[in-house]
Amino acid sequence: FIGNQYGYMVGENSTMLYTADAGDTWTPLTSPTSNKINDISFIDPTNGIMVGDMNDVYKTTNGGVSWTLLTPTFPETQSNFGVQMINTNSIFLAKQFI
Repeated sequence: FIGNQYGYMVGENSTMLYTADAGDTWTPLTSPTSNKINDISFIDPTNGIMVGDMNDVYKTTNGGVSWTLLTPTFPETQSNFGVQMINTNSIFLAKQFI
């Protein structure tokens, strides 16, 4: 959650959900990938990052309405397990290297 109201959630089958009312209602978002999404992190209601299998790293600047695939500068890996967005240009990323 970002503050008390805004929250994002990911799950199986590329499921992505958004709430603006502290979780009373959840709205589906369109996933930019068919791969499994493992984690999502936002620094405010509009700027976020999500990671998943097959080296997926996507960034949004409009609250998840659209996503941009980022090209990683690290070796090819099987999965990205976790992410924490620090600011609009920096993230911490948990990975599985093969």
